[in-house]
Amino acid sequence: MYGAAALALVMTGMGADGLDGARAVHERGGVVLAQDEASSAVWGMPAKVTEAGIASATLPLAEIAGALKQRVDAGRLTKMDTARHAASAMASRREINDGLL
Repeated sequence: MYGAAALALVMTGMGADGLDGARAVHERGGVVLAQDEASSAVWGMPAKVTEAGIASATLPLAEIAGALKQRVDAGRLTKMDTARHAASAMASRREINDGLL
């Protein structure tokens, strides 16, 4: 649904049940972050994602919040820029249609 705007985070845990969802996000251009082995209590799920090559970054727990904030802020800027561009294009079309240009 969100495509490249999606952000997934896979943290400490057993098994591989997060792999399919993370793969879906990755295949649609989204960002997948995984917790690193050193800071994980159990490096099962983050390991599967990292080993599959679909983690955009594998980070220590202490860096995850900053990485999430950075990516969310970047997404907000992109959406704001897109909205500004659309508004500017609409204004230009109105001026052309009104014979101003």
